[in-house]
Amino acid sequence: MFTSITPHKELEMHTREVVVEMKEYPQLMVEVKITGSYFPHRGAEPFVRIIPSDDDKKMLPSSWTDVADDNLALLGYFPVALPERGEVEFGYGDRVMGRVPLPFELNKVKVLDRRKLPDDIVIKLKHPGLLDRTTGRPDGG
Repeated sequence: MFTSITPHKELEMHTREVVVEMKEYPQLMVEVKITGSYFPHRGAEPFVRIIPSDDDKKMLPSSWTDVADDNLALLGYFPVALPERGEVEFGYGDRVMGRVPLPFELNKVKVLDRRKLPDDIVIKLKHPGLLDRTTGRPDGG
């Protein structure tokens, strides 16, 4: 288990677009998959967030995060509109447990062929917004 937010060299990150059934329509999301450790299921909700390279006082939380059934991956889901580059942190509840050693890079996300997507797919181009890393609020207050 991780106890600091220094990058952990054993961690790996894989990013790809996925289609997720949400509400009544499928949505295109970016999946950030963190592997290389054991991620337990806990009472506190897991999270994955991106710290944009151009503003390290802000964070972009995932829409939701799942722990894989085998506990060997943490899966964070984001709208497709993401920062070009940033650090990826993860944890449970309000506690950051670790940071992935390699940065998130939007141009390295494996994208789906848009021509093969269903006609009714929803592509969220706007994220709810960056939050202050200290307060977890949009305004920093």
